[in-house]
Amino acid sequence: MKKILCALAASVATVAAAIPAQAAVTVFSDQGAFDPENDDIVEDFNDTTLVPGLTISSTVGSIGSGRFNDRTVLGSATTTFTFAQPVISFGGIFDLSPGGLGQGLRFFIDGVAVASAVPLTSAIQFYGVKSSTAFSSLRIESDSGCCAETYNLDNARFALATAPVPEPATWAMMIFGFGMIGGALRSRQRRTVRFAH
Repeated sequence: MKKILCALAASVATVAAAIPAQAAVTVFSDQGAFDPENDDIVEDFNDTTLVPGLTISSTVGSIGSGRFNDRTVLGSATTTFTFAQPVISFGGIFDLSPGGLGQGLRFFIDGVAVASAVPLTSAIQFYGVKSSTAFSSLRIESDSGCCAETYNLDNARFALATAPVPEPATWAMMIFGFGMIGGALRSRQRRTVRFAH
């Protein structure tokens, strides 16, 4: 009976640990609320050398005139910002007016779409996202498959993730494991070694 209960408890702990936590993403249109301490890493695009730890891969985007100039189309022309170390936020000053207001922009954090998009009426305004879970890439696409979105980005900013705090399922599995080890040590039969005279 003990073995069955132990096996059942171990399988429950394994299933609980296998369920990933959903990242809570907060969207900001106010730079002061996004980075109140003003301590984010900032890429100002004043030259073609990016800040350490940031790479950009883009279908058509380029750096020029002190900003990142880009044109995206959903699913075909995209831009991905990749971070050498996990980050918890990304934002910047977006101007969606260079090609006429189009469809707005959609962010994808590690491949998952952010619920809110940079609105198509955005003409030179701050837009940023913070995630409760660290991420290593952020992809930008047009918010609609029918049309392209031309935009400029200036003062892109991001914050590195601090040491991660274990999720509740991880804590539960760890405590359960220590309990199982303690129970096994306590209930282990003692063997007496006898020597023949």
